[in-house]
Amino acid sequence: MDFVQRAYNLAETFHEGQKYGELSYLDGHLVPVSITAKMIAEGLKLPEERVAIIEAIALLHNAVEDTSCTLSNINDIEGCPSEVAAGVWTLTKDAQMSYSCYLDFVVQGGFDTIIVKLADSICNYRACLIDGNLKRSLKYSRNIYYLNTALE
Repeated sequence: MDFVQRAYNLAETFHEGQKYGELSYLDGHLVPVSITAKMIAEGLKLPEERVAIIEAIALLHNAVEDTSCTLSNINDIEGCPSEVAAGVWTLTKDAQMSYSCYLDFVVQGGFDTIIVKLADSICNYRACLIDGNLKRSLKYSRNIYYLNTALE
């Protein structure tokens, strides 16, 4: 679906110059989260259109929180379903919200946001293990358990 490529392009523009380890933020984090989310969605046998929406949300999941990107920028993506901006909004943590309330909010957002946050947590967990940050990996381990339970 063309809107997934357009979401990639928007993420590339807004995250330009950001790094994830030695890699660009796009290649080091957003693309792995998108691939993982797609694998989960396909494993759940979701329809192709829903899988594409989840991919686009994954590519943009940090755009509003970490860059000057707005929901209007996302809504302006040609051919992009409104569920993408809605999913990104749900995944954008309000600084005043506790992390546990945020995770509950993500779960209330439904399958799309649960899948993307699960993929994000899996990728962050893996990065923590590679970096030897076992203490931080526990946070992501708890997220993975909680989000997996919510998918069941």
